[in-house]
Amino acid sequence: MPNHTATSIEETPESLRIVMPVPRAGCVAVFLGVWLTGWLFGEVSAIGALFQMGSLLNPGALFLVVWLTGWTAGGAVAAGVLAMTLGGLEIVTFTDAEVDRRAEAFGRGLNWRFEMADVTNLRKTADTNGAKSFISFDYRGKTVRFGTGLNETEAERAVQAAWSRFPRLMPRVERVRRDEAAREAAEAAADQTSSGPSPSDPATAEPDASPPPAEPPTGVDWA
Repeated sequence: MPNHTATSIEETPESLRIVMPVPRAGCVAVFLGVWLTGWLFGEVSAIGALFQMGSLLNPGALFLVVWLTGWTAGGAVAAGVLAMTLGGLEIVTFTDAEVDRRAEAFGRGLNWRFEMADVTNLRKTADTNGAKSFISFDYRGKTVRFGTGLNETEAERAVQAAWSRFPRLMPRVERVRRDEAAREAAEAAADQTSSGPSPSDPATAEPDASPPPAEPPTGVDWA
């Protein structure tokens, strides 16, 4: 996978692919690194204590198994967040059949797939403060949001590229607005054409270029 440091839009005959780097958060990375160090110590200690108990049938061992299961799951989630913070990418691929959303870090990740026939209303959105931009679409009664690292310009560019490639994803209000703008432009062009000078208008008609009739010579009696 190439090293993506900025949002890119990649088109092929089969698909449109938007690659978005996850925002780098140094403070979060440091905190998770320290936390995972403590988590590893607790994990090793709990596993060692479990083996020392010998049997899993006593209440203390059963409690430790349950605790260790939750502790391990929490560590896995934290490690995933740390990996995404250090080198995460969000990749959304549009094809005629589906929309594939992938979150990955260092080549490993998770995929979510959505049938294109049920994807509608692709649009640029923002958080409540308007400080961050996202891309959203509707899917079977739910709103799916991606692009947590986009700024307003990048989100707009990605949405426009998707609309251009897959016009059916455009929200209805946007289609109506564009149709009205196109109709107004056509009417303005027609009015401009019809308001031009008419050849039959006496004020603008070109003068007759034919020579005037010759006057009869003087001194000649024309009977």
